[in-house]
Amino acid sequence: MNHCLDGNDIDVSVVVDRVLVSPDCAYSLYDMWRCLTDGVLRVVLSHCDENTCYLVVRHSEVCARINPQQLRILENVLHGYCPKRLAIDLGLACSTITASAKLALAKIGVDCLPSRVPLPVVVVARASDARARPLLGNSYSFTHRGDLHQIIAVGRPDLHLSNYLPPAEVEVMRARLEGLSHQRIARVRRTSERTVANQLASASRRLGVSGRLDIIGHLARQSLPVSASN
Repeated sequence: MNHCLDGNDIDVSVVVDRVLVSPDCAYSLYDMWRCLTDGVLRVVLSHCDENTCYLVVRHSEVCARINPQQLRILENVLHGYCPKRLAIDLGLACSTITASAKLALAKIGVDCLPSRVPLPVVVVARASDARARPLLGNSYSFTHRGDLHQIIAVGRPDLHLSNYLPPAEVEVMRARLEGLSHQRIARVRRTSERTVANQLASASRRLGVSGRLDIIGHLARQSLPVSASN
């Protein structure tokens, strides 16, 4: 699944092939996240295939650094921390938590609600957690329309879902974690939205967590990917 932000004329298949076949180096996801939040890099495109998450970023000449409060909120939300609980802890309204996270996302090039952040962005953001800082991804640099870009590839956190869920629930949950809506999943699978909702609810019970970002965090803690060189 592709999430095109402002890089919709980049040939995804070409850069994906390059980063898998001839990567420049192994790149720290923590360093990439810090460059994004410092305004040095900006997300232009994300993509997922069966095994790997890909994030394409553009080197930015104008730095729009996220302020510390917004960054703290964004990282907590993307780590799966309950927004309502976070609001209580910080003495803020829930609407302020959502608005702050959305503003912070916009500064790195992601224009959506926190609950709908593309999976590759969530995976990179999780490297801000001390336990995930050793995470590496394969990296490839290229020039597009005169600007320096970089693609990083890292293994999906949901590769081992089949250890916990039956096949139908695995497929539905993987699609949901990629950011697909219930409606789109139902259309792709030629089933009803009610069936999709029931399957997701059943999968959440089996995993012991609910909420898209909570589940991504749970799976990432169970099996942290080291690289996408598989």
